[in-house]
Amino acid sequence: PFLVYLFTGSTHAPLASPPAAQRSRYPDGYPDKPFLDAIHYSDWSIGRFMERARHEPWFDNTVFIFTADHTRGTDKQLRDRFRIPLVIYAPGIVAPRIDTRVASQIDIFDTVLSLIGVNGDYASFGHSLLAGPAQQRAIFRSGENVGIVTPDQCFMYTPQAQGAAAAYLAAYRTLLYGVVERNGWVQ
Repeated sequence: PFLVYLFTGSTHAPLASPPAAQRSRYPDGYPDKPFLDAIHYSDWSIGRFMERARHEPWFDNTVFIFTADHTRGTDKQLRDRFRIPLVIYAPGIVAPRIDTRVASQIDIFDTVLSLIGVNGDYASFGHSLLAGPAQQRAIFRSGENVGIVTPDQCFMYTPQAQGAAAAYLAAYRTLLYGVVERNGWVQ
């Protein structure tokens, strides 16, 4: 077994101009053309990677995960600023399906462990997306603030916030930053 993590910076500023053959079909002067070119190039690159991987002996026993670290940041609604795709592609392991539940990047770890058959005790704030129904929620961090998204609300903790959601997020923030500061999972 092996783990490979790739982070592409091609859709992050400053946007580099991809080779002409991999640019989008949008004409010069089109709004956001440099960004659309970068997206087109990323899509082409992933497609080429997957085509090559398909011919490897490990392909049918591999879990491929595609996700984003954040949105482009132009969304007006707080909820939409944290809506990112998650694609789990494991052709020999799990059947294709679409899941529209609210989830978080912290759920990826638990989901991968479930996919590869790891059972046992470990520390995690997440939930396997392959397990039975769980409370739909996504915890997010933005700078020093933390927030929560549920199917019907989005809330970011601020020191002035009141109520049960604020208390939950304040406790989560304290726990999260306490663990990070103590490096409690690395020792």
